[in-house]
Amino acid sequence: MNKFLFGSVMLFACFISAANALAHGFAISVNSTSNPTMISAAFDEPVLDDADSSVPSNAPYPTPGPANLFLDAFDQDPNPDGSYGTFEGFVQTAGAFPPNYTATFNILSPLYYSDGTSPAVPASSGTYVHIYDLYAGDPSYPGASAGDVYIYGNTSFQTGFGVSLYYYHELEKDIYLAADSTQTYGEYGFAFDVLVHFASNGMTLDTGPLYDVFALDTTTDPDNPGGFATFAPFPLQDAATEAIYAALVPEPSSFLLALIGGGLLIAHRSRRKGGSD
Repeated sequence: MNKFLFGSVMLFACFISAANALAHGFAISVNSTSNPTMISAAFDEPVLDDADSSVPSNAPYPTPGPANLFLDAFDQDPNPDGSYGTFEGFVQTAGAFPPNYTATFNILSPLYYSDGTSPAVPASSGTYVHIYDLYAGDPSYPGASAGDVYIYGNTSFQTGFGVSLYYYHELEKDIYLAADSTQTYGEYGFAFDVLVHFASNGMTLDTGPLYDVFALDTTTDPDNPGGFATFAPFPLQDAATEAIYAALVPEPSSFLLALIGGGLLIAHRSRRKGGSD
């Protein structure tokens, strides 16, 4: 078996129990609670395999994807200000974790878009994602801080704010589509990382790049009624995800090489909306 696929299967096996019990995002763990020197991150559920296993066209099932890719969708219903939101795709601690730590995050890339028909491109001018902490100031979520992060098609790097790492749903992500944008039927994605400073040994550890991709389930394009997450053919959704991941990853990964070589068949994922649990 391809080493990457084997590793993905093992990650899937390790995290499936957490996936069934918890929410949706990345689970992070450390190698030691007293002297952490290594931090690991993986999706808390397999990101490319949430298809209906009873439907032959969705086989094989499950199909693990890369451990640093999370896939979901923005809400169908707009917020009062016209944006579309989701609170999926962030980080939560898993297993034993040192009690005294502080954490923050960084945005590592522009906001990319793909409809699955061509390589991903930066989001058009005027389209952006706004990120803020839903639990800022809540004593039940120590470290959760007030702040605003905006990701545009020309964003290269942006420092985030303090987070608790208590809940995958800690951060709200609202996408604002430019009024004249034609990028209304597809997916958007960006890269981020999380830095955790541990009081026990003074070390600051980095998760490394994590990739969030969210499909739009709405469109303002009269020629494409219905949302991409609901109505786009499965291969088109997969192609959009692959294109965004390829744009975000700075060099060819095992996942991309497997895709190019035909060694990995991606099954459709039925994307949950941001308001689901």
